[in-house]
Amino acid sequence: MDIRVVLVEPEQPGNTGMIARAMKNFGYADLYLVNPKFNLSESRRMAVKAQDVLDNAKIVDDISKAVRDVSLIVGTTSKIGGLRNVRRRAVELRKFVRNYKWKGKIAILFGRESIGLTNKELELCDVIVNIPTSEEYPCLNIANSVSIVLYECYTRDLDRELIEPVSRETLKLLEYYVEFICYSIGLPRFKTERVIKVLRNVIGRCFPKCIGEAEAKYLMMAARKVALKLGVDTYAIKGSQMLQEG
Repeated sequence: MDIRVVLVEPEQPGNTGMIARAMKNFGYADLYLVNPKFNLSESRRMAVKAQDVLDNAKIVDDISKAVRDVSLIVGTTSKIGGLRNVRRRAVELRKFVRNYKWKGKIAILFGRESIGLTNKELELCDVIVNIPTSEEYPCLNIANSVSIVLYECYTRDLDRELIEPVSRETLKLLEYYVEFICYSIGLPRFKTERVIKVLRNVIGRCFPKCIGEAEAKYLMMAARKVALKLGVDTYAIKGSQMLQEG
């Protein structure tokens, strides 16, 4: 698996050094740091023989700059949400990794040592994963979390057929038509937003197993036909233009 580790506002230099070491252990070198709260020179001692990972790390000021060229954005959380907090509905890490079949770069986001990733940051992710832990003390140290995730990725069975990933353009268009359908039937905005998030969760859980670009386009076309039946307006016109341009 082609992995990029993205640390969002890391707070402890020692943890970042150990994360670089874990990356080296499992053969990964693509590290991005979003607004780190320290100088990377402070992490070098803990990195031991993985200092080259730190030397080549990219430092950016916004998450979007760390994920702009990836096929899939994976968020991590220790706080799993219920039906009312669909942002934090998570897939168990091992199930996700074992079923993953996409080609392309994966960015895995890890949050701050103190509060993890915010709900707003998790909304940027295609999939949310969780490492099962004891309910008595569910929060792992971030360096341990990264090590476990990378271990699972490293030991995944590589002898399997890979499929082309669903493009962000196709997913955006699918969400666009579903949003128009919700709008047309009079669904309140907050419920429409929840429907879109649930759609992302469903696709996020399915596409590592079986859904590729062709299948996603088929779903998108079906949603487009429903939207057009409900009435051609700026939503449908814009969507048709986007489809033709794509």
